[in-house]
Amino acid sequence: DFEGAAGAKAWLEREIEMDETECLHREWRALLSEEIREEVVVLDRGGRLYIWDGWHRVAASISRGIAVKAIVGRPI
Repeated sequence: DFEGAAGAKAWLEREIEMDETECLHREWRALLSEEIREEVVVLDRGGRLYIWDGWHRVAASISRGIAVKAIVGRPI
């Protein structure tokens, strides 16, 4: 849980700082200004969603107030 838009942005900013400090070149800063094209992958288990892939994209979407594009998996 990111505890709202401010929490999502604070978490993402810490991740960006780590990425840039360690010269990892993941380009997470772009998520704050560019279109997020790739869907995240979530698992719906009993009505609760769990992020499988895409934490940074989710945080950026929440902090920017835009819809999260997702592929949702459900166990059979």
